[in-house]
Amino acid sequence: MVKHVLGRNLNKAFIGGKVDVEPIVDVSFEAVKGKLTVFTGPSGSGKTIVMNIIAGFIKPDGGQLLFDGSDASQWGWHRWNRFRRDFISYSPQRNMFLPRLKAIENILLSASLRGVDLNWARDYALKLSAELNMDKVLDMEVYKLSGGERRRLSFIRSLLVDVDIYLFDEPTSNLDIENAGKVIDKICELVDKEKIVIVATHDENLVRRGELKYIVKDGRSIQV
Repeated sequence: MVKHVLGRNLNKAFIGGKVDVEPIVDVSFEAVKGKLTVFTGPSGSGKTIVMNIIAGFIKPDGGQLLFDGSDASQWGWHRWNRFRRDFISYSPQRNMFLPRLKAIENILLSASLRGVDLNWARDYALKLSAELNMDKVLDMEVYKLSGGERRRLSFIRSLLVDVDIYLFDEPTSNLDIENAGKVIDKICELVDKEKIVIVATHDENLVRRGELKYIVKDGRSIQV
């Protein structure tokens, strides 16, 4: 089950119980506002599936998905779409872009669909891009970017909305040590702002920052 508040003051979230989506068998976790929740474990263990369940992209066949008492496993797609728009920002492991659009155009298109002021979004995107060494590629079409550049672009896009829950699936993959460190610092800034932040990662530097840590193995979670 996953739990958090259906309102602007989300205090905590947790997931647990039996979920009949292979390879997930029994995953339980708690994510609290102001603490970094980290999933780690071997590739193929089910971390991404768990993240997609929390984000509402996979509907569990069993168990419960609770957001502060409301069972989201019973929600329809319309309610899920509204909830995700208002409360969740997700940077998935598989980057989703329009490849023929420029990097900045992808960012602003996403911001526009989320109702973000485009002038503010552009200014903030430029600021973040400079901090993450992406300012020189914003006018390039996305298909020309490297894997690490697309990873940082997805991360920047996820920060352009002010929501209660941030989900990051392998946010430092394909990044060098310097840029990975900058991404981790940005994630920790969200935690300091009392956001609910949930990360799936193999990065030991990011795992060490986690205050609530879970190993996912063979579709089950073990709290560290």
